[in-house]
Amino acid sequence: MSLRLDPEGHEISSLAAFLPRRANLRVLEIGCGDGRLTRRYAHMVARVLAIDSSRLELDECRQTMPADLAGRIELRESPIETLQIARDDADFDVVLMSWSL
Repeated sequence: MSLRLDPEGHEISSLAAFLPRRANLRVLEIGCGDGRLTRRYAHMVARVLAIDSSRLELDECRQTMPADLAGRIELRESPIETLQIARDDADFDVVLMSWSL
């Protein structure tokens, strides 16, 4: 039996309703993994800093990321506890953490 993640679209419709309606929205996603969620909302926001502590997951995310989203998403290998962000880049409108421990 294969795993089907949100085939009805409930997760993304709830997330879309939650996101503020602003074209310049900046998102920090903690624990992005393979980008399953990132790919689904990145077209709705201006910039995403997506972090994960697993290089393997980030490599998969890079390989499956649509080219039109590449300019919006920065992928970074880092646990949240040691994440370093330049002062000029530290303003986020939304912080997401889904399925991450």
